[in-house]
Amino acid sequence: MIDLTSERDMVSFWDSEKINASQEKPRVVEASAASRCLQSSYSFATADLCSDEGEGEDFMASFSTYPPYKDGPAFMYFNAGRLFGMAYFNADTIKCKWDSEPARPEALFSVVFAAISMEAFMNELGLASQFKSIPDLPANIVALGALLEEAEESRAQVMHKYQIAKFVLSGKTFDSGTAPYQNAAMLIALRNTLVHARGEATYAIKSGQMVQLDSQIVAKVRRTGAIASDDEICDKWGRQRGTLPEMNWLDAISTKALALWSCKAAASLVIAILDALPPGAFGSFLNGQYRQMFETAFMS
Repeated sequence: MIDLTSERDMVSFWDSEKINASQEKPRVVEASAASRCLQSSYSFATADLCSDEGEGEDFMASFSTYPPYKDGPAFMYFNAGRLFGMAYFNADTIKCKWDSEPARPEALFSVVFAAISMEAFMNELGLASQFKSIPDLPANIVALGALLEEAEESRAQVMHKYQIAKFVLSGKTFDSGTAPYQNAAMLIALRNTLVHARGEATYAIKSGQMVQLDSQIVAKVRRTGAIASDDEICDKWGRQRGTLPEMNWLDAISTKALALWSCKAAASLVIAILDALPPGAFGSFLNGQYRQMFETAFMS
């Protein structure tokens, strides 16, 4: 839903004095039910435009009512919230005996899409900060748009972009050793491990003996508290402790708990940036686009 009711100046970029006198001033109304259901929302200028009679107008035709602005990006879809919604809905509906039960392969979908949504948010923030259809953008937002564009051109990592955004908006960077940054960085690393999967040795020969190796990937993910110990799995599955068969690391980390943790890790960092946005139309609009969806991560 596109909520502009708290910021009436969001429609100020339609300068009524520059609109053809023969036309009624367009007004911004609530997005369609289909758009809300899809969690796919429009930019400032792509909100539904209706005349006072309530008849829908063709968007591109209505563009002629805009006062002239500098060349540059003006409209976009905001999809980060929608991508996050896919991740959370999937995580919340995973069926298992207990949240840390392994071998729930659908959990990996949420891990990947939570990370994707976090990256999408930063990319969308960077583009929205460059909109030429929005007058009187705060100076730090203009600077943020330029810096994020440069970061994208230089192929900066997504976590570096978050540090840039946090510094520009608040004058401080995230503490890389604590949440929310630390958890989000771990999520991105895990996503990269899955997307760019490499083999991991499970046994090695040492002094002529075959020795089983602990999975480094499982060891890192275990720090999240989202995967069970071997003894816990044996207890839950009714097996004698010490009899758990060897398990592929991919099965070991595939838990509902990890899927939910991934959603919370992504949401916490996004919300931290939303909290840092300056007051006014731009910040209110972006909070309206994203906050409610990302906050669903904390409902479970």
